[in-house]
Amino acid sequence: MSTTTEHYNLLKLVILVMEYGTKVLKEKVKSELSKGYKTFQDLVKASRHDLIHLHELKRCCACTSYPTARHSAISYKQLALLLDNDRGQACTRPNNDRDQLCTCGFKEKMNISENDMDITLLSCFLLNIIKQDDTVRKLIKNLRDKRNNLFHLISAKVPMEEFETKFQDIAHIINEIAKGFDTELFVTFRSQMIDLESSACSPQQLHCAMELVRRFKMSKINNAFISNEAVTRTVIH
Repeated sequence: MSTTTEHYNLLKLVILVMEYGTKVLKEKVKSELSKGYKTFQDLVKASRHDLIHLHELKRCCACTSYPTARHSAISYKQLALLLDNDRGQACTRPNNDRDQLCTCGFKEKMNISENDMDITLLSCFLLNIIKQDDTVRKLIKNLRDKRNNLFHLISAKVPMEEFETKFQDIAHIINEIAKGFDTELFVTFRSQMIDLESSACSPQQLHCAMELVRRFKMSKINNAFISNEAVTRTVIH
């Protein structure tokens, strides 16, 4: 990927969202642990049923009512980052519903922490598992939307004026989420983002950003290929 100024601007935006956006959401999860949980693993254990239904849409053996979600919020691969599933575990809550899903084999992973989650899973966790006030929920959703919109600019150049606007918008969201942290941590976040905007990125940061861009472009190609294959099969049949 060429590192013209416009491409360099794009990489800086990727770093801002994926590095600092992820950091601030991890700190947000950590701040919630002080409200009744000793470890992140304890929080996952207490939220096991809700986590399962972020992916599974069917009623399970622990459900007292039918789930209302129509779409999975996370993939099974993401769920597996948090929970192990012993498929050989016998159901301890059988009933007469043949279509029910047995979740007795799901158990929180040992020694798991918020550091094991990416920005997608972190935002989903904060929006669906940990109760947030409306202001914080809106900020997290905005950060997620900025990330999504940014990756749809992958093939585009980002002129300096547009870069400055986008950078300030994203940095503002991150700063607002970080306002609830202790003063030192908040100042650290803010100063690091100021440095990112005005200074050169480290080789490691650039490498990670370029790798994220490459992976996203490949996923778009694969998804387009799958869609075209589906259309072709439909036309043929």
